[in-house]
Amino acid sequence: MTSVSGDGMYLQGTVLGDDLPDRDQVRRLVAERVRSTPGVARLEPSLQQSLSKIAGRASGLLTGRQRPDSDGGVHVTLDGTTAHIKIDLVIRPDESIIRVGDEARAGVWNLLREAGFDVVKVDVAVLGLDG
Repeated sequence: MTSVSGDGMYLQGTVLGDDLPDRDQVRRLVAERVRSTPGVARLEPSLQQSLSKIAGRASGLLTGRQRPDSDGGVHVTLDGTTAHIKIDLVIRPDESIIRVGDEARAGVWNLLREAGFDVVKVDVAVLGLDG
């Protein structure tokens, strides 16, 4: 089993089981892995994700139920054992775009391989500098 977070979440084994993780699990795991990449300032949600988050918060205020924050900036498409991941992120200004992008891509690629995906495409877009 391979631990991917401090809270005891595992890719395969006792927590997630031997089945492939679902899209939401993959999104959370990928977001966590990317955030832990040195030089990453934050994930950058798309406009659609931002509007959805605002609508969810407004709905939660009206109903008294809050939705958990999404992992904006991570877009997951799963088809059987094939995963296509698109990551939009912002890096710290003193970092190399190529190094941070390559490290984020490699970390996600390895994470998905460990999770049991055979074919993986990981696209990383660095949208800006901040920090």
